[in-house]
Amino acid sequence: MAWMRRVFGVPATETQMGLTLALCIFSMSLMAVALTWQAQVIAKQNAVIHMLQTKFGG
Repeated sequence: MAWMRRVFGVPATETQMGLTLALCIFSMSLMAVALTWQAQVIAKQNAVIHMLQTKFGG
């Protein structure tokens, strides 16, 4: 734990903060794309379920 205090006790440089912010923005955009894709998959599954319910009864 002492090494964490030493490492994180030093203020971050502007470059480090910029890289961290860029990494966060990139990962958030990937998660947003994955969430949109997953929502489309769920919507298609829902349509198939409703089609099968009307065809075979439910």
